[in-house]
Amino acid sequence: MNKAKRVFAFLMLSIVVIGTAPAKLSASPSSAEGVVSRSALDSRAGVSPAGFSNYDLRKSSTPRKHAYPTIEFWEQLAQCETAQDWQNGGRYAGGLGIMNNSRFPKSSMGTWERYGGEQFAPSPDRATKEEQIIVANRIAVEGYSQLVKRDPDWARRQGVPAEYVWDQKAVGLNGWGCYKSKSTGKYRMAKPKMYYYENYKDVLYFSFSPNERSRAVHDLQVFLELKVDSWYGPKTRAAHKKYLKKHGIHASHWSYKPTGVVSAQSATADKTPDAMKRCPKWEGLIKKYELPVKDFSYIMWRESRCEPKAIGWNYRAGTGYWSCKRAPAQQYKKCDAVKSYDSGLLQINSSWVTVTAQVCKSKRGDMSVLLEPKCNLAVARYLYNNGGMHHWKASSGRYTD
Repeated sequence: MNKAKRVFAFLMLSIVVIGTAPAKLSASPSSAEGVVSRSALDSRAGVSPAGFSNYDLRKSSTPRKHAYPTIEFWEQLAQCETAQDWQNGGRYAGGLGIMNNSRFPKSSMGTWERYGGEQFAPSPDRATKEEQIIVANRIAVEGYSQLVKRDPDWARRQGVPAEYVWDQKAVGLNGWGCYKSKSTGKYRMAKPKMYYYENYKDVLYFSFSPNERSRAVHDLQVFLELKVDSWYGPKTRAAHKKYLKKHGIHASHWSYKPTGVVSAQSATADKTPDAMKRCPKWEGLIKKYELPVKDFSYIMWRESRCEPKAIGWNYRAGTGYWSCKRAPAQQYKKCDAVKSYDSGLLQINSSWVTVTAQVCKSKRGDMSVLLEPKCNLAVARYLYNNGGMHHWKASSGRYTD
């Protein structure tokens, strides 16, 4: 190749590289350009929101210790209890009407205090919807334990232990009158479907082995309304295949191996730098806040593409960015189409008002502090200690190559 041809080829290659480079995000959230949604981030990286990402959902999803009712169930119960008035006051407060009497650990304390509600707010009506549901799940499903420490000198004089474990067992759902009538004993609502995975619909796309017994199979059977025995036997496998075929998933995305294992077809591996799916720059800070580095480095990449100033807007059903005029970021919050928004490296949702104020020692309602990496990681640490990784819906789990 002569010199002129080599120069021409080099220029053409430069044009191709420059033309396919992803656009950089604006670091300033005070302008419309700084408002970045997760769907836009995925689009920039070549990930189709409607398609399958090239990591195994089974490996990147983590089941919870207990099976919980869905958010939709709690919303339905709240509709009956208080017409979903999550700031409803009184003795039976909040959207779910949880009893609230006095401060922990007095003998006269109510259900809210007994199950650790005061770690969020003094009473249910002052906590967020998400925090109220966390306490409701403790009451109904998981119970609550707390180490209580007394003044050592006082404890010695009184002849009682300086430390003891406050342990409350779960009592089920029957305490809610809208679920079961206290006067007739009849159930007023259908028994809720209980799932180990918060994103329980993801189990439809998991890889299953013949005769597997697992929590994932439990959730699959609950979703498909089969007999629940947590066993991936012939009937469950047949029902799974039938569902996939009915919804046209098997043809383009799925294959059935001779062994009987249902698995997603692997996509072509992405070897671009973005494919490392990590945020090495922030891994030191992740370690400092005692979070699983490998897992949260991946979650951070998935949630914000490592951008500390990223804001993701969550719109109400049937609406989108077109429903709000382009305006400074703060004005988006006043648009009725915006349900909530996610901030910072780990995209902490705006519903965590009380937790953010307590952890970051900031003014209540000032969620801009989440754009600071240290505050964002500190709140993430709190959420991880109170519910694990399931708080992050975009990934719901662990890093995979």
